[in-house]
Amino acid sequence: MLSFFTLFAAIFVAVNAAGEDDLVKNVPGLIFQTNFKVYSGYLNGGKNGAWKMHYMLTESRHDPATDPLLFWFNGGPG
Repeated sequence: MLSFFTLFAAIFVAVNAAGEDDLVKNVPGLIFQTNFKVYSGYLNGGKNGAWKMHYMLTESRHDPATDPLLFWFNGGPG
């Protein structure tokens, strides 16, 4: 349970701290302009950043400041 809380806290911090460095400005082959922002990057974890976890945040089209977030966790390898 503690591991899940730690993971959730790390994702929460990343979502709230998603900066312009992680903003996806264009997608090859996409021929239209979107009306929402997408962020993609890595969370560092473990001792001295020994492991990394990829995240992707797609903001709400309506009101990103007040709309709820949905966390989607895929299964791991194996």
